[in-house]
Amino acid sequence: MAFAVVLALVAGSIAGATLALRAFGETTGHLALGTVTIGVQPTTSGRAEVFMPLLDWEVVAKPFRAPVVVRAEVATVNRDQALVALRSGRDANAQVERARAEVPPLVREAVKHAIIVATLGGIAGAALVGCVLAVVAGRRRLAILGLPLGVIVTAGLIVPVARGLEHVDYAAFDHPTFHAHGSELPRLLAFSSQLSDALKGYTASYETALRGLVNLVTAVSDPAAPPATAHDIVVGSDIHSNSLPLQAFGRYARGKPIFLVGDFSQLGTGYEASIADVVARLGPTIVAVSGNHDTTPLMQRLAKNGVIVLRNDGEMGRDGRLIPGAVVNVDGMTVAGFSDPLETPSATFGLHPLELQGRDFVAAGDRLVAWFDRLRPRPQIVLVHQHGLAHALLTHVAAQTDQRPVVILTGHDHVQHMERLGSSLLVDGGTLGAGGLFAVGEAPAGFIDLRLDATNQPVSADMVQIEPVSGDGAARRVVFAPGDTRAQRWDAVPAVTGPAPATRDEPPTTTDGTPANAQAATTERRG
Repeated sequence: MAFAVVLALVAGSIAGATLALRAFGETTGHLALGTVTIGVQPTTSGRAEVFMPLLDWEVVAKPFRAPVVVRAEVATVNRDQALVALRSGRDANAQVERARAEVPPLVREAVKHAIIVATLGGIAGAALVGCVLAVVAGRRRLAILGLPLGVIVTAGLIVPVARGLEHVDYAAFDHPTFHAHGSELPRLLAFSSQLSDALKGYTASYETALRGLVNLVTAVSDPAAPPATAHDIVVGSDIHSNSLPLQAFGRYARGKPIFLVGDFSQLGTGYEASIADVVARLGPTIVAVSGNHDTTPLMQRLAKNGVIVLRNDGEMGRDGRLIPGAVVNVDGMTVAGFSDPLETPSATFGLHPLELQGRDFVAAGDRLVAWFDRLRPRPQIVLVHQHGLAHALLTHVAAQTDQRPVVILTGHDHVQHMERLGSSLLVDGGTLGAGGLFAVGEAPAGFIDLRLDATNQPVSADMVQIEPVSGDGAARRVVFAPGDTRAQRWDAVPAVTGPAPATRDEPPTTTDGTPANAQAATTERRG
């Protein structure tokens, strides 16, 4: 009889705590980006859930072992703040960091609220069962017994849960599980199938177009008196985590040194570091510098895989340590690389500033020029990701008429072109990753195959651009006239129709409007 009474009181306490949590366990919190409701419920497996009603999507992680589920549901979104957070720049970073800082205390307050509600509900449930038993059995002591037993039972349930929530593994949120509900699930599966088929065609059409363009541009070139070539290098940049064109590109560049001028990543997340493994397989000699989208861990992974990662003060070793000496020898060429000023030391999920503005841009240009002037020996090739900074260096070296010429490799603006000022040359390969997966079907994938003579003077260059989805492409061979020091610019023939892509840098002011070299040959291949 006593055992049955105790069991009934325990059941009443558990039921009271559960009902109280369901009825009063939710709290509403305000973040910089909106409001969220947080509830805590008992369960058999501890987990955290974030639910987005508008998308009918749910994100689930297991950061603790306590047998409760902490469920957050996005209630409202502050549109103005969200738009700010989506833009790059310091203000966006501050907004998101503010939201991140607000989340942990918000969850702690929600858990404290749930503990208080569960405690009161458990005590009330046991007391209510005690009163019912007292009336049924005619024993008033049972009503009194329900109160202390409710306290004991509730404490016995809540204390282990509270301890389990003290140690939260936030790394679990780096590998969550995503769920789609209702009509979203078949829609997601259908989209995944379509995307898979599209990406297969994307890769195949790029390789087919590239093979055809190589044959065509070779056929139209004048083989009568080919200039002497000492070095043949391939220049690309701005992969932006799109590995799809890289296999065909690697076959084209086989046996040639490959120079990749930054922006291997798109959002700067840790997941994107795997692009380093694909890049490292492109060839035995790969030289790289960071871009404004890149992170130090990604560059370290490139170096670990054998890529020559250049920093302002030396080469990054396979162990991530700096090997002193900013100027290195690559297949007989002296090379240096300028680390991007906006490279970040850790994964940032695309929330760090992506553009240098105003005084910051001018200061970065001054640092680049001062860095170059300190280099010993003077390099023949310099890698600088940001196009505007590269132009500042081109202007500087062109004014040094008593020095040997420099080839400056750059990217960032996704606009393929070459510019000569004095005897020095700026080479922008465009975007090897076609602007990244977010720009599939919108931007062409491009690179430049540059040939140099023994004195580092440019001999010729093939400018290749292909729109990988349709296979439309164009290639242009430029043959440089020996000794010509006129300011000139060579633009790639567009691989797709429509308006030219917008640049992210100011138009250069170093050219004088001189027409492109008359010896340039252009070849187009339309799908």
